[in-house]
Amino acid sequence: MVSILPSLYKQLRSTLLDCGPFTSMNVLKAVFVDTRINRWRDDLPAAQSRAELVNLTIAFLLGQFNAANENALILFLYVLKDQQDPRDACYQRLSALTNELENDLDRSEPMIDSIASSASSGTRPSIPTTRNLLVYFEKKFRDQDLRKVYFLMGIGYDDLAGGGLGKNDKAMALIEYCEKRERLEELFETMCQVYPGLVG
Repeated sequence: MVSILPSLYKQLRSTLLDCGPFTSMNVLKAVFVDTRINRWRDDLPAAQSRAELVNLTIAFLLGQFNAANENALILFLYVLKDQQDPRDACYQRLSALTNELENDLDRSEPMIDSIASSASSGTRPSIPTTRNLLVYFEKKFRDQDLRKVYFLMGIGYDDLAGGGLGKNDKAMALIEYCEKRERLEELFETMCQVYPGLVG
């Protein structure tokens, strides 16, 4: 599971909200006619709000690579930058952000290679049942660990079930959300990243 620094994620989200094509799914998909990112056009995640669309798009593209091992999120930022006037503030923000993200992902290469190696060798653990996922959260994850899982998956901690709920209710809401969107494998990988000793 590829991840980025919290400070960089905050900057990325702010820039895409200000400069990105997130007024609707159709507008976003129109950008993906560019051959550099066209392969991911039909797999973009649907969302109920503009902010959620930004979060889910970041989370989805961050974990995608083409045959040349180029990251989809970085390619997306290049496409957006190339559509801007070089004199525009958004061009400068997207350009700086692209460089920062490339440097951050370079530092993450050992983790990416390890995940890819496990997948190709067939050694990745099978996905537990939703009940077992909840047990993992109940028994092994602290509140801050659960919050980190939400963050790494690009989901707002209070977006799914509102505020004021306990950790286990938040965990159940996340599991149900991922199950409906066929993201349980991503959820499990993120849990293993946050809690490396979860299995085995």
